[in-house]
Amino acid sequence: MKEWIEYAAVWVILKGLGVLPQPLARSFASGMMRIFYALLPRLRKTAEVNLRIAFPEWSDDQRKKVVRGMLRNLGWMAAEFVRLPKYTKENIEQILVLDGHENFLEGQRRGKGVLYLTGHIGAWELSSFAHALYGFPLHYMARRIDNHRIDALVNSSSDFQKRISPRDAESLERGRNGRNSGGPEHHAGRSRVRGFFR
Repeated sequence: MKEWIEYAAVWVILKGLGVLPQPLARSFASGMMRIFYALLPRLRKTAEVNLRIAFPEWSDDQRKKVVRGMLRNLGWMAAEFVRLPKYTKENIEQILVLDGHENFLEGQRRGKGVLYLTGHIGAWELSSFAHALYGFPLHYMARRIDNHRIDALVNSSSDFQKRISPRDAESLERGRNGRNSGGPEHHAGRSRVRGFFR
């Protein structure tokens, strides 16, 4: 029952975001993320512990500022996710900048696949989508969403699946053998190619 309620809530929110103008959708989604964060103590504890480990010298105010930025970013990504079918190679740069894309292109020029070791930095999910629009679909692995109905909903976007392969080791191996690009998605890491919201 809980899984169905969560699924229904996410479905309604995503459909609602799809009909709102972009600025309003971003604001609404960011607000929803703040509400979810306030209602999920496990998520709050994870964020607090991770920030204390990563930045032990920071004050509580500094950590709270980062959390606010994270929630805003997650809201913006939710608002853009429902708009993925509207984006093309010609208009994706209205919302996203691929910083360091020349490093990727240099790796491709050498005739080998490119392995990313990256994390949730900037607009990672949108940057992988933009890569595909530019003709370089990524094969990647990531932990599935605990609610399998929401996971199926997120991965059932036809436009998304046409460009991004399923998130499993087999697809990553196929991509590597085909000299494509991809990599495991971690929750911490560095990459010389990053995506940022405009």
